[in-house]
Amino acid sequence: MSRHMRIKQDNIAKVTFRIPDTMIEGIVDSLEYGYSTSASDFIRKAIRILLKKYEGDKEPSKYFTKA
Repeated sequence: MSRHMRIKQDNIAKVTFRIPDTMIEGIVDSLEYGYSTSASDFIRKAIRILLKKYEGDKEPSKYFTKA
């Protein structure tokens, strides 16, 4: 299962990220151990993790789709 996260910035682009639940749980767990964050920091962190995880993949479009 995965959740879909939509990010809209300055009405320029809308992108949907398919983020596995386990990845979200990992980020949430790290936040529960005393790390404070804003929603935008949470999103940035999730995107960084995704980009690292799929770096070098020949078909990144299977993870990132335009909405």
